[in-house]
Amino acid sequence: MAICAGRDKALVIGLLAVLKAGGAYVPLDPKYPPDRLAFMLADCTPTAVLVDGDTNSLVAEILARPELVGQSDDSDWGDSFGAGNKLAISAKTVAINLESDGALWSQYPADNPDRKALGLTARNLAYVIYTSGSTGAPKGVQVEHRGVVNLLCSLGDVIKVSHSDRLLSVTTVSFDIAALEIFLPLSKGACLVLAKQTDVLNPNTLWECIATKDITLMQATPVMWQSLLDARSDTAPNLRAICGGDVLTRDLAAAVANRVRTLWNVYGPTEATIWSSFKQISGSELRDKSVPIGSPVSNTMLYVLDENGLPVPTGVMGELYIGGVGVARGYLNRPELTAERFLKDPFSSLSDARMYRTGDLGRYLPNGDVEFVGRKDDQVKIRGFRVELGEIEAHLREHECVKDVVVVLNRTVAGQGHLGHVGLIAYVVCTGHADNIADDRELDVAAMLRSHLVSRLPDYMVPVGYVLLRNLPLTPNGKVNRKALPSPGSHAYIRADYEKSESEKESLLAGLWEELLDVERVSRHDNFFQLGGHSLIAMRLVGRLQQLNYSAKVQELFRSPTLAAFANTISAIK
Repeated sequence: MAICAGRDKALVIGLLAVLKAGGAYVPLDPKYPPDRLAFMLADCTPTAVLVDGDTNSLVAEILARPELVGQSDDSDWGDSFGAGNKLAISAKTVAINLESDGALWSQYPADNPDRKALGLTARNLAYVIYTSGSTGAPKGVQVEHRGVVNLLCSLGDVIKVSHSDRLLSVTTVSFDIAALEIFLPLSKGACLVLAKQTDVLNPNTLWECIATKDITLMQATPVMWQSLLDARSDTAPNLRAICGGDVLTRDLAAAVANRVRTLWNVYGPTEATIWSSFKQISGSELRDKSVPIGSPVSNTMLYVLDENGLPVPTGVMGELYIGGVGVARGYLNRPELTAERFLKDPFSSLSDARMYRTGDLGRYLPNGDVEFVGRKDDQVKIRGFRVELGEIEAHLREHECVKDVVVVLNRTVAGQGHLGHVGLIAYVVCTGHADNIADDRELDVAAMLRSHLVSRLPDYMVPVGYVLLRNLPLTPNGKVNRKALPSPGSHAYIRADYEKSESEKESLLAGLWEELLDVERVSRHDNFFQLGGHSLIAMRLVGRLQQLNYSAKVQELFRSPTLAAFANTISAIK
């Protein structure tokens, strides 16, 4: 059963109801483009979609589509999803409004269903989370109850979660780590505090929530922790902080650790049930160049193997494989990809044991911890979300003006205690000659390609810069030479003609945008999001403004994204 609802108690009730009834849930983020939501619904064919008052019309429009063009195998999409097989949402699929359809279940008993009568076991499916796919189609990861319960028990015991704790949930339900935020406190008799979406976008409000609601536990990505640190100098002496979803740098770890009670670095892919390893960060780890991802959670194995699938010695880099009860069932409707990534575990005595090939590189340290080194392939992390660059490239190739394309992650150098600015850059070979295209025409092409992607992909997957080339540089083997790609200049970004600031507020904003977005000469008509901004950088911007005694809101930046327009929404606090 799918669920598409806002951050309210109805969402939690819906998730628990599905699980207690013996079903599996598929979370849908209402902010995703409708075409992407439609593909996910067509791929998982739910019996029903749970909605609320805000998402009812969105889901109704999707369910009313006569057919959905798409496919659930490993080939490319075309048109909106790709030329190929046609999938239609089952005619039996209905939308159930959690707020207004209470009469549908009012006659049913209020006590829990009999697990044995329903035939439920630990091997039943708990949820399906869609992650980015390398060929253009997102793929659904099937996670079983045993993996979720194992993580809740293991991490809950390690972090010592009790009934007196209060966990602040800040993550979208479509990101698998939200399952930990929701079910960990409830499984321990603790309190779950759901942050509203508007609060998630305001670091000052989050600080106030942590203080006023006596929050003792919070999980977030490195970028969100950085946003909180930038906003205020507050401390949270009772807060246990969990950081995961991307690389935790030494400087950021030190900064967070100095503000909270304890800090835990966690690691794991969706395919191994949220988190597979953990490490409490103390002074000794902060003296090393990188922050280790620690040791595996209970009933989990971390293998570091060479190209022949054999263990490598301590200190030698290899590929990370994960075994144990947390290994997911596989990819929904993708048997070939499942067979490629989910392998028989040769190191286990259990005949049905499997391990997941992560594509991550790592090494064992002398103390038994594991260090994350990087990726083997084109998969990257953006704001904690896993992104296959091939999926973005596949969608760009659908556009008629694109002959060839490669997308890369562009990361600026991190400053002291700060994360570097991260953005995706698309290098495009047009069907015409790129070197005959003037800079202003190049901006038109960039705007056109960005518009093409915005209607198909989540915002974190849309490149911030577009560089037009006559040809892509190649290696002697005929592969794209990513190291030879030129650095993106200012013309790579969608920018207005330069017009200098006309007020003190505009000048202040221009300086902050240039710093936070790593761009030069911001025009008063430049668009924050077209320069590479996103919600988390917006949080940092608002935090900086509030430190300078200006009243500012992230929501206003979304409504007024140009510098001049946003300047009109901020005011000095007297």
